[in-house]
Amino acid sequence: MRFPASRGAPQAVTRWPALLALAFLLVPMRGGAVLRSGTTQQAVPAGATHANSKEMLVQDPRISVELARYEVSCTNLASGKPGPGTAESGEHCFELAITNNAGESITAWAVTLERDSANQRAPARRNVRSEDSILIPRQQEIRPRDTRRVQLGNPDRVEFKAAIFTDGTSAGDPEFVRRMVENRGLVYDRTVVAIQRLRAANAAGTPVSQLTREFRELARQESTPAAPPGEIVLPTLVVFGSVSFNLERIAAAKDDAEREQTAIRALLSQYLDNANRIAASKPPIADHPLRGGEPR
Repeated sequence: MRFPASRGAPQAVTRWPALLALAFLLVPMRGGAVLRSGTTQQAVPAGATHANSKEMLVQDPRISVELARYEVSCTNLASGKPGPGTAESGEHCFELAITNNAGESITAWAVTLERDSANQRAPARRNVRSEDSILIPRQQEIRPRDTRRVQLGNPDRVEFKAAIFTDGTSAGDPEFVRRMVENRGLVYDRTVVAIQRLRAANAAGTPVSQLTREFRELARQESTPAAPPGEIVLPTLVVFGSVSFNLERIAAAKDDAEREQTAIRALLSQYLDNANRIAASKPPIADHPLRGGEPR
């Protein structure tokens, strides 16, 4: 199978369940550098732990992205005992290696995954795989000279879309970068709403059971918007659902009212940190500054 070079216009993707994640087309970067793609093939004996083939999706002074294909399932590959996989077995696993060659850390990146439908008349299924350390700190940024390796499952095609650096510069499709920053702004807005509700509840001494019901209702309304034809919509981090989950844990502890309010204040502090981290990120989230001291 041929790995597609990263070219062409963005295409629609199906929604992933919320809990983030991010994606890219390879076009000239700032400063005049050009993202390039090429292919190298490596024949290896069946059962070897080396990749059966590799493709350099991006080779640039600031970022390198290599896609390796193993003729085994990702489960077997992760176990360290890949076994005698062959192309005829129908199993394969893509592994992405993102190397940061720049002096700034990579805070976010994304790829699109496409799988052909068994029905030739049906469109291919597309998803986005992404990480954003601004939104989810446990998805650590890729520091200078470090490499992040990610197993992508067994799609038919993989396309690297874009990356954002700490200083606000980017690599890849500018339109996709814009959407990634816009996604941060959406999460910021929802976080500010959560902060305002938590503050009001804390001031009024609202029982945690009542506050939980309020956030459950907000969570039911929370979703990633459907992708318009021909466009890509990034999955959006669940904010209200996350608050609801944390409130349920507080309620399950069955502490007294004072301890519940202390726990809510701790939760409020956590979401304040989240909002301020997003507000301080680069590129700045357009039209989403800290408004009049909010959410400080």
